[in-house]
Amino acid sequence: MSARTVMAALTAATLLMPAAAAQAGVAAPPPDSQFQKVTLNDNPGEPMDLAVLPDSRVLHTTRKGEVWLHDPKTGLNTLAADLDVYEHDEEGLQSVALSPGFGKGSKKDDWVYLYYSPPLNTPVDDPATPDVNEGDAPFTGTPADFAPSRA
Repeated sequence: MSARTVMAALTAATLLMPAAAAQAGVAAPPPDSQFQKVTLNDNPGEPMDLAVLPDSRVLHTTRKGEVWLHDPKTGLNTLAADLDVYEHDEEGLQSVALSPGFGKGSKKDDWVYLYYSPPLNTPVDDPATPDVNEGDAPFTGTPADFAPSRA
């Protein structure tokens, strides 16, 4: 298949997808003009995820374990939680989610879920040994070799 044929097929698929979605009863996405860019925090660290609460406040998280609460009425950010997380490679605080019943009247359903890497017994990477990443489990070895990387 030539590159021209692939491009024509992709273009046709892109043009036909909104019509197919409408026929299937799926609403087309709103136009870009219906969105507004809002800065939540000028110094967020390494932002990871956010969850909008029913009252329009926003929980947003950083990899190093901070959970911030942004109030759009005042523009203020309040540190809501600071978790002790394991920050090796891509680990840390990854995401935030609200329970499906959050804000719908029952306080027992007002849960906030955080997905993160807790600090365990995993070795800390030593900057003095750049060729070795002590926080990584070995690729091969005996059970004793893997033991330091287990919780």
